[in-house]
Amino acid sequence: MAHDPEKLYRDGFAAFDKGDYQKAVTLAGECLRVAAHDSYWYPAAISLRCWAANFLADNDTVARDAYWLLAYDTDTEKSWFDGLALLNLALVSRRNGDTIEADLLFQVASERYDAYAADPRKAAESPLVNDLFVAVTRWAGHGNLDRLNELAEKLDNHAGKGKEIKRLQRAVDLYRRLARGEDVKGDVEKAAGEGVSRAFLAVIMI
Repeated sequence: MAHDPEKLYRDGFAAFDKGDYQKAVTLAGECLRVAAHDSYWYPAAISLRCWAANFLADNDTVARDAYWLLAYDTDTEKSWFDGLALLNLALVSRRNGDTIEADLLFQVASERYDAYAADPRKAAESPLVNDLFVAVTRWAGHGNLDRLNELAEKLDNHAGKGKEIKRLQRAVDLYRRLARGEDVKGDVEKAAGEGVSRAFLAVIMI
């Protein structure tokens, strides 16, 4: 199974969500070596390495991978990977103290995630996860809570309360509390340790 790109990617993302960012980078690299360039798993591995590099404050790797995603044609997933790349670049700009550039990048990331939601073609990513990234990037770039509040209501009314719904609800609650000025640092670390994806929480954690 060492040559299975899907398994390498999923193992890498599991390591990332456990906070083992270096292992995630390593597995993403292994995935890139075996995945076909025109498969979903190749840009997915680039995106995983981009996330992990950002948590490691490796700005050069983030920039390289983000610009690769922006330049590469990923077909139905193009808007999704564009949004991810721009979000990661925004986090680097914010870390470097360039808040004006960061806000602009968050805003454009939100537009790309919105475009993904509007694309009628069959897409791979969860619509609710995409909604979270639309809402978070809009809040980060504009200070606008409308989409976070709308998503909170949508999740509350969602039929069934599976693990994904509960994790998304927890992430949305943390962002709304942060927007109200609450100190959520300890709760964010606890949420990440209990299964909420670090990608969901990146705008708080990085």
